[in-house]
Amino acid sequence: MGKLADLVVVSADYLSVPEEDIRTLSSVLTLIGGKIVHADAEFASLATALDDQLELPGSTLLIESYPNPFSTTTTVEFSLSNAGTIRLRLFNTLGQLIETLAQGQYSAGTHLVTVSGADLPGGVYLYQLETSSGLQTGKLLHIR
Repeated sequence: MGKLADLVVVSADYLSVPEEDIRTLSSVLTLIGGKIVHADAEFASLATALDDQLELPGSTLLIESYPNPFSTTTTVEFSLSNAGTIRLRLFNTLGQLIETLAQGQYSAGTHLVTVSGADLPGGVYLYQLETSSGLQTGKLLHIR
């Protein structure tokens, strides 16, 4: 299952932006488990500097998507301890397949997949990572 972020820095102060602009805020820095999992804008160079220090995971991990909730796009992150075949799929809450987000042979390490909300109605969605070691599922909230 996904994890909650330790820290999220958003693109503007949500307490001072007009209410109608809150939906357009996005994460510019997200930390999970004390590690940077997303960095944009002025934080991008910090994430790049830390890339060389990352270790391969000891097991397959499906990491919480970010930003979540999202309005336009979100990123699903997963890490593989060994190279292998994966399938990452998006479902609605009725269990109906909406889209296969990624499929095929992936190397060991961390991978990012962008999910577009352009054609999705608002609501809750489930994303599922299938590997040889089993299934892992996360939840997305799409706001229109």
